[in-house]
Amino acid sequence: MVCVFMIKNFFRLYFKSLSVVFKADKFHSVLLLTVIPLQALMPSLLIYSANKIINAATEKNINGVIFILIVWAAAFLLSNILQPVYTTIQGFLTDRLTLYLNTSLMNKSRAISELTVFEDSSFYDDIDILCQEASWRPVNLLVFGASIISCIITAVSMLVLLADFSPFI
Repeated sequence: MVCVFMIKNFFRLYFKSLSVVFKADKFHSVLLLTVIPLQALMPSLLIYSANKIINAATEKNINGVIFILIVWAAAFLLSNILQPVYTTIQGFLTDRLTLYLNTSLMNKSRAISELTVFEDSSFYDDIDILCQEASWRPVNLLVFGASIISCIITAVSMLVLLADFSPFI
């Protein structure tokens, strides 16, 4: 019961955080959400196309082998290109998110009209913690979240491939 609550709470917080990421940089957010599934599907596509190459070669279907070999080569090239592209997009998005969070903190502190808040030492402690964590928490959010999404997509696509051999798998 506690585990279900933690998972539910994590996904609620994660999707709420994704909205902040999207506000920080819409273009790179959409680009990252496009690259993650593509990258996650590449292992399944490589296995599927390798299987088709072997089947076409055993049937001595040269045209089929050449076409599927081209698909396999494109998928192999794309799988090698997507990792540095993903890392670059993630870096840009992390920088933009950190800037957005720090700017939001500054704007929020400007909106404070009472001087009594500034006399409280816990206020400065909270600001210090927020400033320190704003540089690494967004990175953890993006890396961990993207990893979960990518693993789920890869696992489902692999199960679909295995189900083609036998539904009991």
